[in-house]
Amino acid sequence: MKGITTIDGIDYNEVYYDAIVPSLERYNEQEVNDYRTLFTADDDERLKNINIPGSNKMQKLSVLQTPDNIKVARGRFQGVTEFYGTAYQYTWDWLKDAKASDLIDLQAEMLATDRRTIKETILKSMIVNPGATGSYLHADGAFWNTYFDQYEGVANPPAHKTNTFSSAHTHYVVSGAAAITLDDFTSAEQHLREHGVSGNLVCFMHSSEKKTIQDLAGWTTSGSNRSPIMDAVAIEGWVARIAGWDIVVDDSIPSGYVLFTVYDETKLGKPARFIEPNNPSFRGLLLVEGPNPNYPLIGAYYMRFMGSKIFNRSAGLAMQIAASGTYSNPSYYV
Repeated sequence: MKGITTIDGIDYNEVYYDAIVPSLERYNEQEVNDYRTLFTADDDERLKNINIPGSNKMQKLSVLQTPDNIKVARGRFQGVTEFYGTAYQYTWDWLKDAKASDLIDLQAEMLATDRRTIKETILKSMIVNPGATGSYLHADGAFWNTYFDQYEGVANPPAHKTNTFSSAHTHYVVSGAAAITLDDFTSAEQHLREHGVSGNLVCFMHSSEKKTIQDLAGWTTSGSNRSPIMDAVAIEGWVARIAGWDIVVDDSIPSGYVLFTVYDETKLGKPARFIEPNNPSFRGLLLVEGPNPNYPLIGAYYMRFMGSKIFNRSAGLAMQIAASGTYSNPSYYV
């Protein structure tokens, strides 16, 4: 039987088994997604017991005294995955005129699509307030937003040192002006630091906000004071630093919204968890073979199970740039 080949004479199975499959395996093993690395720690869908951070401090002891046991508040955390997929042009009609290099290029585009989807999934988990719909479940996640679920173990944000917080404390705010100002940066830092949040301050905004930022006092040029954020996302839109914040321009953030968060090297300090299935064989970007057993590339498609959920509820602030009103979720992510 004559094999089915690309227009330049290479058997589709040779391209599939020698190029497509190995490159996907390398991608899943070696790919380092910058937002996933910087702002999340990997997790699965199991329901887990966690410690609730508080304001415990060491006890002053006499010479022979032993310290009293500290009561550690406990809560529960669970993230869930959602089902993503894309099917693009692995059809008879497209393949009959494709070169082997076209298939390699298409694979590269699929990997780039996966990277973009991961980034937007992480950003969505930080900028969307699920409590805006009037409910907040344990599978949801958010920075402090006045909602607390039954698993969480708290009824208001935990105290930090001398700072205490009411149940109405929220990290989804309106700026109070039609354009972003320097005061928004200092206010955002206060929102995070008063909870004891450490790490490098990072601010995400749409490119439409860039000129406004450049015109603010306190701007530093992109060539000064290198930071982990600058090194990781320079190609993606690192701009400069203002008032201690690394500015990242990324149009995945809708115009009129600004996201303030932190990069922290420690797992506990990262704002979110990147959720993958409990079953290891369902993790990563998967290529599902098509129905033709002789040529599995034909009709193949890509899928991924993943999610992102806020873990450290103090470690971010979402701001809507508006003169008045209350925070409303960006329509792009709703």
